[in-house]
Amino acid sequence: MISNFIRIENQEFLFDQLRKGEFNTTQLSEYSKSVLAFCKDWLNGLPELTINTSGSTGKPKLIQLSREDITYSVERTEKALGLKPGFNALCCLNTDFIAGKMMLIRSMEIGMNVIVVPPSGNPYKFLEPSISINFIALVPYQLQAVEEQRMLPMLNQVDCVIIGGAPLTSNQEEIVNQLETRVFQTYGMTETVSHVALKRLSPQKESHFMGLEKISFRVDHEGRLVILDSKSENEFYTNDIVELIDQKRFRWKGRFDNVVNSGGYKIQLESVEKLIEEKLNKLGLPFRSFLFSKPHPQLGEELNLLIESHRLAFSIENKITKSFKEAIPKYAVPKNIFYIKRFIHTNTDKVNRKLTLEKVNMMLNND
Repeated sequence: MISNFIRIENQEFLFDQLRKGEFNTTQLSEYSKSVLAFCKDWLNGLPELTINTSGSTGKPKLIQLSREDITYSVERTEKALGLKPGFNALCCLNTDFIAGKMMLIRSMEIGMNVIVVPPSGNPYKFLEPSISINFIALVPYQLQAVEEQRMLPMLNQVDCVIIGGAPLTSNQEEIVNQLETRVFQTYGMTETVSHVALKRLSPQKESHFMGLEKISFRVDHEGRLVILDSKSENEFYTNDIVELIDQKRFRWKGRFDNVVNSGGYKIQLESVEKLIEEKLNKLGLPFRSFLFSKPHPQLGEELNLLIESHRLAFSIENKITKSFKEAIPKYAVPKNIFYIKRFIHTNTDKVNRKLTLEKVNMMLNND
């Protein structure tokens, strides 16, 4: 194995030092200590990984991943993205979860140097300007934070950027359009050992995800994606509604559990949310939002909108509703608009819709 290094809290540790246990963590934070302890275990042949799922669609659960499946995932990504020994990889994702863990493992297995910074909005605020980065994995909100703090030119110097964990908003897609470097959106889950498909966003934008080596796809009778891994001979069932192009390519439409039946119309929330976001942006109101349903005696389910903002003036709310009626089918126009100052997030920085709505309901009940 190539003796590259991990850099954390401005200290460098050779992988060989970590493997032999020849390092001192006295001056380091608990987060950094846990990162180095994991790297030591992996370099000494850790046979399997027990890790939490993200909890974005339900309660987090512990699953076990074999070393063989993990290392093959590394090989797939290495080939697909052209990663090389000696690259500098930036790990700015929470290493308690699969995306952060895989950035560490890819570096150790491929022979890349890895620079670890605490998970936060803008990872560049922790990075020394003299350090060049070849490979970085981000979640969408980090991409936005980099742009808001005027550090997008630094991201444009990276050889390869992967973005995953949640769908990109229209605003975030516009940010990607400003980049000239290679940018890919990832698709996968903890059970599949991180991503199994990539969608190119820059410089040539594609509309579909392409499965990695030995990965193919089918859909079940409800149109939900099923992932087939011919290497491990496993099938993984998802809750994602997709348009299947062929066995290797698909277009993501939304979550199966984000379909609302209102007055006999089946409404895919993500597709309507995209239209709503575009309308809010045109009105100069770039607030995050999402749709949710409440029981209704006639419609069955009533569609409502939750906006991350203080309550807007009645006149502005009327403009919003009017613009929705111009772009959205009548049956999919939200009946009510609610507000919350801040969405609740999971530990992997995805919006936790369930807990956010529980908080809103508590606020409404207290009014």
